[in-house]
Amino acid sequence: MEDLLPKSDMSLIDLPPIPRFIHPALASEPTLVSEALAEGLLDPRQLDPTRREQVEGLTRAAKTHPHLPFPPALLAAMTEFQLWDACPHPAVAAHLAQQLRQHGTSYSFRRGFIAVPETLPTEVEGVLVELAASGRLTAEQQSELHGLRAVSEPGRAAILTAIRSRASKKAAATRKERTQRTSAPQGSPTPPSATSPTSAPRKIDPLLAAIRSGDPGRLSYFALDTLDPARVKAVLPEWLSAPDGVQALLLKVRGLPLEAKRDAIEAWATSEAWVSPADPIELCLLDRLSPAAADKVLSRFLHNWLRLEPAPNEAALQNALFRLALDNPSQATWLAQGFRLHAWLGQLTSLASPDGRREIPQDPEARWIQLVAKGTASVTRAMALALLAAFPTWPANRQQALAPPLSLIAQRAILAQ
Repeated sequence: MEDLLPKSDMSLIDLPPIPRFIHPALASEPTLVSEALAEGLLDPRQLDPTRREQVEGLTRAAKTHPHLPFPPALLAAMTEFQLWDACPHPAVAAHLAQQLRQHGTSYSFRRGFIAVPETLPTEVEGVLVELAASGRLTAEQQSELHGLRAVSEPGRAAILTAIRSRASKKAAATRKERTQRTSAPQGSPTPPSATSPTSAPRKIDPLLAAIRSGDPGRLSYFALDTLDPARVKAVLPEWLSAPDGVQALLLKVRGLPLEAKRDAIEAWATSEAWVSPADPIELCLLDRLSPAAADKVLSRFLHNWLRLEPAPNEAALQNALFRLALDNPSQATWLAQGFRLHAWLGQLTSLASPDGRREIPQDPEARWIQLVAKGTASVTRAMALALLAAFPTWPANRQQALAPPLSLIAQRAILAQ
């Protein structure tokens, strides 16, 4: 893991290798780092303290795995918020206590502001009691700390003593402030504002009136996918001349003529309308659409928000992607990658064992693949494309055994940005 690991640390040579496909994700995905640490696929010594995502990943893992080793460089890289979050870990608790003693804290102890564990580590509580007794906490912090259930009874008693000591020293000033507040003139009450008469509910207009209004919201009163074809034919000319947001809703109507569907797609591409087409989009329309409209259709297909018939393949998409590349190269690349992964997903689905009983390998690469598939970390395109490139080099039995987790990875990568 040459771009992530310290070069000079010879103690890392006994650790299992990290597959190349996972390297970019470890640099940007705290959740993946945390899950890999929990599974034993990653060692804290392999993390880079200059990468905040990796420090955050270790912070999350430390909360539930108190026996993880904690390199000093990573402790030094943690923020106070992260130290509080992971303070159930003994090494983190000791470091947090040291930092509190040296620098105090500006954090509030209100519920939900910082992650205070159910029981404060002894050394952390001891330092907080010291801060309260020496006046290095504000009155609000003292009060909030006294109310924490995580503080032991002796600690709460000591904090209460500090609160009473502060109160006795500032009693005079507090009474003076209270007197000033209570003697300040109160503003005159604001007269109640006149309420406007409630407008009568708007009458639901028929279909043609809703189209002529130019308001897409008025068409939501109609079940557009069940409209009578004769009624649609009668209003179609005016519908096709309506504003884009209204015209785009034609895609919710079934049985549209091809030309009307093409015009509706073009209007959809330039509008903010949220439309899920009722009928599949004919693949032959792609080459007759503008690049922006073709982009919208292909993107929504990858997100499973519409259907294309017949199912697209690389040859059928070549011309549409070429035209889009002239207008928006990065988006054309994203779509081309998405369709490569979509085709791979079909291959993986066909390879999966029907009974799902094939034993999955347990080598490090296979374990990383299973972790990514079942975990909650984001799946990147780079990760999935690296696996796609390696897939043809594997033996057939390995391809079939890893098809189920790879299918999950491919599904999530198709939608990744």
